[in-house]
Amino acid sequence: MEPEWLILLLPLAAASGWFASNSLSFPWRKRNKIPSVYLQGINYLLNEQHDKAIELFLDMLEVDSETIEIHMTLGNLYRRRGEIERATLIHENLIDRSDLTAEQKKHAFFELGHDFYTAGILDRAERIFTELTDDSKFEEQAYEALRDIYEQEKEWDKCLKVTNKLNRSSSKDYSALIAQYYCEKAEEAIREGRYDVAEENIKESLSFDKHCVRAILQSGRVKAIRGDHESAISIWRELEQKNPKYVLETVDLVAESYKAIHQISELAEFLRTTAEATSDTDLAVAYVDALESQDKDDRAGEYLIEWTRSHPSLHCLHRLILLKLKESEGKRPSSDFMLIETLIRREMESARHYACLRCGYTVKTLHWQCPGCRGWNTIMATRPTALPSLKRNELNATI
Repeated sequence: MEPEWLILLLPLAAASGWFASNSLSFPWRKRNKIPSVYLQGINYLLNEQHDKAIELFLDMLEVDSETIEIHMTLGNLYRRRGEIERATLIHENLIDRSDLTAEQKKHAFFELGHDFYTAGILDRAERIFTELTDDSKFEEQAYEALRDIYEQEKEWDKCLKVTNKLNRSSSKDYSALIAQYYCEKAEEAIREGRYDVAEENIKESLSFDKHCVRAILQSGRVKAIRGDHESAISIWRELEQKNPKYVLETVDLVAESYKAIHQISELAEFLRTTAEATSDTDLAVAYVDALESQDKDDRAGEYLIEWTRSHPSLHCLHRLILLKLKESEGKRPSSDFMLIETLIRREMESARHYACLRCGYTVKTLHWQCPGCRGWNTIMATRPTALPSLKRNELNATI
């Protein structure tokens, strides 16, 4: 049975109980008949006219201490169904009544804040939740709602203010989340060229979460922007060792810094050792590219073939095709060969993505907050599916 059916049948159950108790109290009376309005409501339900049934039961209910929760539940049901105006009217009506307790009115006030939030009227929702932070019963929920609002508005200072309060008063640890908010402030400062401010925020982030990958990446970026590429490389290489899951996020950064200080040999060695430590084909192919940039084509070809034998993948296959095309320079390559290269490249592009570990949302680039479930630090790079292993004679026949 759907939850909303149970909600709608609550008034009927209450009425049935009342009639039963009356029958027991006055046995000489004739059995009371069920009012026609209840029968009409049941008829609406049986005919799947849920809206009419809800309105009918709501009109029958008088607001008092025994029916207040039913009204709250009906209002929340309207909100979940997307009928925000009806939900708002119910909760506002409850707040305006003089016969409810202060606690009941605050409960209705809290639900009204969620009505405004769902409707996107964030300023009114913010005012309601701010007022409710003074009430111990709703304080934590109100701060959580405010944090959510400030996240959407990218008001990071306000996010930090309310989340720090939650971190002090709640049993939940918000340190990693606070670190992300400082990273957001650091990112803004980097974009605006305020590198001293960025470093201050990075430092604050690491004080709450010393393992914050994003803050460490930002720290290296600021060093590189200021020309201290050796320090930047050191920071990123240390992250690579401590958190290999994010090695792909450091590779391009490390490569750019090695190139900036003209250490191409060091770059090639970095790519080789990292590829072999992580068994990552993308890094192996990047190593092959680095060898070719040093005019070491023979070594590049040998390494790629050996790697492909042990780690066959579309990326390897594509790079082997490019190798063959390069060897045939001056000759007109087969149109079929070019078509195969194009199709493999497109397949590789579609296979590369990031996915949220919580909700499965996929994106092309790394997001620190999932656009789907809005969870922080839940998105990771996915690895393309490897091809079946090839024997030496099969590979030699292929190339």
